[in-house]
Amino acid sequence: MVAFTDESIRRLRHSSTPQRFRDPQLARHFLVVGPHSKTFFVQVERPKDHGARRTFKVRTGACPENTIAEAREQAAIILRWVSSGENVSAEATKKARPAARTLAECWAEFERHHKTLVEAGDRSPGTLRLYRVVYGKHLASLGGEPMRALADDPERIRQLHNDIAEETPNIANAAMRLLRSIHRHACKSDPALRADWGPTRLIVFKKERVSDDALPLAEMPRWWRQIQDMRERNPIRAAFHAINLLTGSRPEVLSRVSWSDVDVKARTLTLRRTKTRIDVVLPLSMQIVAELRRTRDAGKILYPGNEHVFPAVSGGGHLSQWREPRAVLSHRGYELRRCYRTILREIGADEQSEHLLMGHSAKNVNQRYVARALLVGSSLRQVQRRASRRIAGLLRG
Repeated sequence: MVAFTDESIRRLRHSSTPQRFRDPQLARHFLVVGPHSKTFFVQVERPKDHGARRTFKVRTGACPENTIAEAREQAAIILRWVSSGENVSAEATKKARPAARTLAECWAEFERHHKTLVEAGDRSPGTLRLYRVVYGKHLASLGGEPMRALADDPERIRQLHNDIAEETPNIANAAMRLLRSIHRHACKSDPALRADWGPTRLIVFKKERVSDDALPLAEMPRWWRQIQDMRERNPIRAAFHAINLLTGSRPEVLSRVSWSDVDVKARTLTLRRTKTRIDVVLPLSMQIVAELRRTRDAGKILYPGNEHVFPAVSGGGHLSQWREPRAVLSHRGYELRRCYRTILREIGADEQSEHLLMGHSAKNVNQRYVARALLVGSSLRQVQRRASRRIAGLLRG
């Protein structure tokens, strides 16, 4: 008795005398091990014109070209054809084999799946945008290749990883992680693919450079003068960058907040659909409120009726591109977020307050037990005020 698994069948030794092993999960399906091959067959019966029945076998696959799941799927199709009285000739059985799915087809299904997750609020839109950029730039050239062929040629994928890594190791790793995710998602619906037989199984990921660029404290007065110059041209963008520094928020999340997320009475700003999939409630300091008033006044004139805090002409009606040219603004986005974190450390903020203000995910059970709503009105507000006062002093020089 042979365990009908791909691994056990691969381990079987070839036999000079053909040996036959029955499939325990599918009646009339069996494996024949000969001197040079391991072939799957299904035994079928077809009635003759005069009433007698004729038994013959039809090939459903071979090891290692096909998995046991592929052979069973082929056998099931043939048995359904026989039961319905259809032809099971050699030419007909070729049509029964499902066409190998290409990487492009698997990517399309993966993209649709993640688009659904984004619409449900379980994934960040930025993540899907990054996937699309990485696939289009580094994996689309393989789109016409069958996914199974890529899985059977991991050396080719390893070479692709090395080629991309010569320029940008971080992107090379991201491309391979995306390819791995596409393959794993395809395995859920395609029996021809195996989760443990992926195209990236030989990849050794490169050491990545973690960006630590931040707005230096000594450069803050010059940066603030750039913000003042920007106010004359675009007061909304200037207020956005100022609040980005004063709150240390992720810029893509901050850019889409609405006035309904601002609670004037409680003096809080709620960031929704964050990277950690939690709503981050931030206490407002006097400096943050002043910037909110500036963008509100400008928005009423430039974008009447727009409910976003940072309105703009875009598909979503809010600021979607926040990267200013370096000549206009020396530091932006995550560089301001890192500066904010540096200031929290400088003023002696405790780790729990820093964790909550920056919207990080909970690291342990104790952090998940903390009631954010209770701290926003007390300790977190005090830390936010101290941080804003320190930032204001550094900006003045």
